[in-house]
Amino acid sequence: MKKKIFLTYLLSILVLMIAMNMATVNASISTHNWIEPTYTGSDSFLGTTVTAYKTGSTAKLVVNAYSDYYVGYPYYGYKPVNVSAVKVCPDWNINYTSTEAALDSPIVIQPYQYHIFTINFTMPDTTIASNLIVHNYRIYVEHVNSTAGAKKIVGTWTYSGSGFAVYSAEQADSMQIYQKYSGIPTPTFTSPEARILWTRALVESSIGARSYGLGNFTDAKTHYQAMDSLIQQALQTEATKGGAYTDSQTYSNTKNADAAIVEANAAMMQSYGYILLGLGLTLFGIGAIIYGIRRQS
Repeated sequence: MKKKIFLTYLLSILVLMIAMNMATVNASISTHNWIEPTYTGSDSFLGTTVTAYKTGSTAKLVVNAYSDYYVGYPYYGYKPVNVSAVKVCPDWNINYTSTEAALDSPIVIQPYQYHIFTINFTMPDTTIASNLIVHNYRIYVEHVNSTAGAKKIVGTWTYSGSGFAVYSAEQADSMQIYQKYSGIPTPTFTSPEARILWTRALVESSIGARSYGLGNFTDAKTHYQAMDSLIQQALQTEATKGGAYTDSQTYSNTKNADAAIVEANAAMMQSYGYILLGLGLTLFGIGAIIYGIRRQS
């Protein structure tokens, strides 16, 4: 029994000694954001929400690193973190690295402080990174033990992301036009020509969406461009003929009102004429009676 208690005590001391000599790293990648992508939103072909860049364009990733690096025995406290590299590696296995931090010139992040790193890289050709699938990626933030002299990596923070896409030129053009009109309500048209143009645009949009969903990006681009042109024509037609139609109606109504007033005035003058004529006849009759009486007397 005493031997068992002694072994338990010895094991507890050993665990405590190991814990005292361990350095605990609690620092992390707080947030990250892709800046100015070609398109962000739902993609009917890829079947998910994506952040996409056109092949050949510049992708820009910002990584926000947070430091709460705690060191145990014998220091027992929080120490600065010396970031030597910030990288992103998509699943086509090419590392893209920030130019802000390096092994020879690490960035020091004080305890409880943040630092934003930027990674810029050119999106590869679709023969390297397929535009037919959605991609995953992993972010790495490495830190070293010192800012001078011999250095060694003492920790790496990582973050895994998904929903990253590479767009061909046709995909990019299609989705940019789609996003341009996404969620816009149908205007109220007064011009019949504008309504017809808008209806034709809706037909082109429907065909374009179907082609895109089937992966025919060239056909989708053609129909989305036709939709864009028809919408612009509809809006321009409404701005010209729609306004002219309203003005002509107003003029017609005004003209009819003026005619009614003239007609009423004419009727009134005609009534006055009849009244005057009646008075004249009455006076003529009275005069004739008076003349007859005088002759008899």
